[in-house]
Amino acid sequence: MAWYYLSLGSNIHPRENVKRILDHLLKLTNRIDISRILETKAKGFETDNVFLNLAARIYSPLSAKQLKQQFNKIEIQLGRDRSDPMSKKKDRPADIDILFVKDTADSPVALFELPEEPYVRPFVNELLTYLHGNAPEKVHFEHSGISLNYHNGIIGKHPVSLNRVAEDIVLPSSPMKAAG
Repeated sequence: MAWYYLSLGSNIHPRENVKRILDHLLKLTNRIDISRILETKAKGFETDNVFLNLAARIYSPLSAKQLKQQFNKIEIQLGRDRSDPMSKKKDRPADIDILFVKDTADSPVALFELPEEPYVRPFVNELLTYLHGNAPEKVHFEHSGISLNYHNGIIGKHPVSLNRVAEDIVLPSSPMKAAG
């Protein structure tokens, strides 16, 4: 059992697919802590489609390999062709990556553990600040997050924890400090 820090993104119908990604993840876990959601340009390939990206943390009894297999299944269900050797250089409805793993909810994260990609790193630092009150680096976003209607609330403007209670997905009524 471990805490997994993830990078989530979509640039094909991203407003719908980010919500679908979260719905699928909430079938694997009862809680997801997420950063704000921002529009970002594609890195490593040319496209007119803008990504919606965010960082997330989940708790799972699965190994990293087993969890990545589940993430690949989600990506395929949402329409990504993972058999295409160029899939990393193309638009995609879903992209779910494991960034790093921690044994406990309150395990500190060192600077060297942060992803190097400049489009992911700020999200992770923001999520760590939300969860722990601090992060290896200070973050300042030039823009506020993207608002998405999600089940009984709005996500994307600020970090928030999503909880599944039975078959319902519950959001707090306002952004608040996460309980580790």
